[in-house]
Amino acid sequence: MARYSRLSPLSVEEQATICKLVVRFFHPLESDYIKAKIQQGQKSITPPSVMDLLEYYKQQGIDLWSKLNHVQALISKLVLSNILNSSGGNDHRQRLLCMIELSERQRRGWLWLGRALGSPYIASEIGKDIAFISGPTKTTGDLAVGTGLLISEREILTCGHVIRDLSQISEIRVGGKTVAQERTAVHPHIDIGVIYLRDQVATQLPDLAFRDASTLEEIVIVGYPTVPRSLEPVLTFQSGEICAHIAKTQDAWPVELFSAIARPGNSGGPVVAMDGRVVGIVTRSLERQKEEADFMAPMPFFAAVPSKVIAQAVIELDDGRTILPWESWS
Repeated sequence: MARYSRLSPLSVEEQATICKLVVRFFHPLESDYIKAKIQQGQKSITPPSVMDLLEYYKQQGIDLWSKLNHVQALISKLVLSNILNSSGGNDHRQRLLCMIELSERQRRGWLWLGRALGSPYIASEIGKDIAFISGPTKTTGDLAVGTGLLISEREILTCGHVIRDLSQISEIRVGGKTVAQERTAVHPHIDIGVIYLRDQVATQLPDLAFRDASTLEEIVIVGYPTVPRSLEPVLTFQSGEICAHIAKTQDAWPVELFSAIARPGNSGGPVVAMDGRVVGIVTRSLERQKEEADFMAPMPFFAAVPSKVIAQAVIELDDGRTILPWESWS
């Protein structure tokens, strides 16, 4: 006998779809349910309940009843992340409102749901605008790879050394599709470069933005490191946290240290916080030689170019024509 309730886990995409339905239903300015109550002449509107949510979408032909346990778990995450506010009641009778205040940039998309859904959701979303970059090296002619992030319809942000180390860029892929470059620009001092594309590439993340990092905040790094025995590029993800901000370095520009493990090929990939904001891009590992007093080989630190440094560098690259999408909180 088949069960009515779904016990199997929901995919990240299914979780996001349900969260969007829930947020829209409980948001006073977005909810068709609440608007209908107002149009009926009700002067005082009681916040709707989980039962109201389930019944409303059932009438719309969307069955959430069979996923009730998952829906309640997702609602709990939305409450804990302050996206939903509870007005009392338990289980089906819990009454909720979505009172979250979003910036102008956040309102363009759904990256901010990462506050509730965490790193799996951030990874699934940010991966849509990640670029795979490859070509022969100048020194040996061997194939090397790097990573980039689409920051506009015609611009890919990456590390300067990803561009500088190649004799030519032989392939760029975004979203699984090959795109053609028009030209490149590399900052003379900071490890930042931009690849300008010949044709427009539609961005999948209209709410993408950069901001400063906070120490110990959770992050995800995204990139295309070389994976042994794989016959195609593999987009990989590593979770970690921001370890420290180093203001003074021998490179004359600051770096963020992070705990996720970066490998060759991750260079140029974004470091993304749980609100979907990019706080830097992977630049290099920081290593020292093993000393006689060391019992073990020293572990490297992994460094990122901070977003604020990137923002200034891209302006200097192209006389101000390239502007990093910055979260202004307006």
